[in-house]
Parts: sequence; structure tokens; C-alpha cells
Amino acid sequence: MDWSFFLSYRSNLWKYFLFLFTSRRNFIPILSIYYMTLPHAHASEVGIYTGIGFLTSFLLQIPSGMLADRIGEKNTLIIAKTFLLFSSVCFAFGVDFLAFVLGSIFLSVGTAFYTGASSSFLKATLEKLGRGNEYRFISSKIHGNVSLFSVLFIVGLPFLTDIDMRLPIFVGLFLDIIGLIVACILIPVHGKSEKSERKTLRLLLREVFETRFFSYAFFAGTIVGFLMADSVYRSLYLTELWYPIIYIGFVMGMSRVVWWVVGNSVHRIERYFSLRNLLLFDTLLFSFYYIFAAFVTNPWILGICISLVVWWLWGRSEIYTDLLIDRISDKKYRATLLSVRSQIENIIQVIISFSIAGVMAISYSLGFFVLGVALFFVLGSTYFFFLRKDFL
Repeated sequence: MDWSFFLSYRSNLWKYFLFLFTSRRNFIPILSIYYMTLPHAHASEVGIYTGIGFLTSFLLQIPSGMLADRIGEKNTLIIAKTFLLFSSVCFAFGVDFLAFVLGSIFLSVGTAFYTGASSSFLKATLEKLGRGNEYRFISSKIHGNVSLFSVLFIVGLPFLTDIDMRLPIFVGLFLDIIGLIVACILIPVHGKSEKSERKTLRLLLREVFETRFFSYAFFAGTIVGFLMADSVYRSLYLTELWYPIIYIGFVMGMSRVVWWVVGNSVHRIERYFSLRNLLLFDTLLFSFYYIFAAFVTNPWILGICISLVVWWLWGRSEIYTDLLIDRISDKKYRATLLSVRSQIENIIQVIISFSIAGVMAISYSLGFFVLGVALFFVLGSTYFFFLRKDFL
């Protein structure tokens, strides 16, 4: 038997793929719908338990990145997978608001621990293989392939709701067990000896604010923050427009297929999109997506719109990640500094989740319209700031 398939740095690539695949929360489109079937459930509570989770992630994002830089990415990813497993248990067996709050907290802790560590782990693995300059292409390809394989679960899981609304969550629980095993057999890429001399968090953050790193991280993080905050309402909005629940998975499944195409074509996107054009395109696309969704009454058109926006969001995401990595001078602090972007995402998610919950309880269309106006203002202001500072 060729043990290098399991024990070499190269083996981290297929293990990384499995880790990402099992970390996907493919049951999320069903989760809010399942919660609304519980006794005394209210739509505003969906935003509240989601916001509490985002708040947890906000508090832990940078500390988790610092921990990854201290104890190594592998150990951090094991911790992340453990908490993701706990969250699935809470959602699968919980029957009230408090259980979903706890599940949301565990989910956010797990996400916080693997967000910066996973990208840092892949970059370090590629550097060990002498392929560090291929990060953008390889990472986009892996994420795209994960999305393609996720389609089967995304499309198929809603059909299980005819048997039991919790079955999709139990499938996620099973995948989390597999993912935890995979995390345990990753080959470490950093030892403690590589992380001996430490900079203080204050010094690191000052360095971030003195470079373009923070500006780019704010722009990218704001978009993800908005889209993540509204994700719990998409399924509810679609079902309010009489979109069949069993077809909810097709909305996200379609986005994953195109994500795979984009992930394998990211080098072509960079050929046609300069950084300035990419930022302008993102500003207009994501802002007017919300405004368009607010006035659409056809659930099928809305479903297609959501799919297209989601695939673009994640399909081009590694362009931003590589842009940020290139601006990190000391690789020992990669996970910590990448967590800054995630911290921004969480700040936005917390603000949006709590502020929009009441509006969504009144009208989903009104909530989406408010999100569109707010996002256009923030991204538009940031884009003109870039132009004024000659960042583009």
C-alpha cells in the first residue's frame, strides 16, 4: 500500500476537500422552515437566534485565528469540527428556542475556528509542496468541486422532509462525524517551533490599519456579512410566495453547479475583471439583488435570482482571499489576520440580524428592500473611498 496517499503533505489536498465538504451546512435552507413548525415559533426569533450566533462568532473570530497561529491549524480545525458536530446535535434533537440558540452558538464557534485556519492551512500545505503561488487557482478549484458534490445533498435533502423535517439535519450530523475523523488525520504543516516569537494583537491590528489589507477586507466582509444575515430569510420568503418546500434545495443546488464552473474558471474572471471593475460590479450586483428581490412576486424568478447571486458570491471569493494573503508580510500570523475579514463579516451579520428581524416580521419584501438600500450606501461609499485614496 502506498502510505503517501495518507501520510504525505499532498494527502492534505484530498483531506481538505473532505473537510470542507463535510463542513457545509446543506440543511440550513430547511432549518428556519423546520423551526417555524415548532409550537409558538415566531419569524423574529429566527433572526434573534441567528444574531446570537453571529455575536458569538464576532467575539471569537480573532482569538480563534490567534489560537490557530499558536497551536497549529490542524488542532484548530479539530476544535472547529467538534463544535460543528455539537451544533448539529442541538438542531437535530432541539424542540424549542433555547436549543436553537445553543445550536447557533456552537455553529458560530465552529465556523470561527475554521474560517481563517482553513485558508492558512491550505496555503501552508501548498508552500510545503512548492506550489504556494498556485493558491488562488487550487483553492478556487477545490471549493468549486466541493460545491458540485454538495448539489446532491442540497437538492435531495428537502425531499426527506416529507418523511421527517429533521432528517436533513441528521444527515448533516453523520457528515460531521466523518469530518471530525478527517480533521484528525490531517498532516500538520506548522510546528510550535515555527511560532515562537509573538507580536501583540495591538501591534498586528495597527499594521492592518496601516495597509490596504483592512480596506479590502472591509469591502469583501461587508458583502458576505449582508448575504449571510439574510440567508435564514430566503427560504421563508420563497415559501411565502408559494414556492414548494421540496424544491428549496434546487435554488441552492443550481448555485452550487455554477459555483463549480466559476471556481474552475477563476483565472478567466481575473482576465476580464480588473480590481476596479470587480469592486464596481460587486457593488451594483449585490445591492440591486436585494432591491430586485423586494419587488419580485414570482417565486421561480426569485429562486433563480438567489442562485445567481450566491454562486457569484462564493465563486469569486478566493480572489479576495488571495488578495488579502498577498498583503500579509509575516506568514506566522496568517490565520490571525485572515480572521480580521471574518470579524468584519460577523460585525455586519450581528448588526443586520438584530436590526432587520423586526422588519422581516412585518414583511420579507420590505426587509429585502431595506437591505438593498443599506448595502448600496455602504459599498458605494467604500468604492469612492478607494478611488479617492487611489487604491484601485
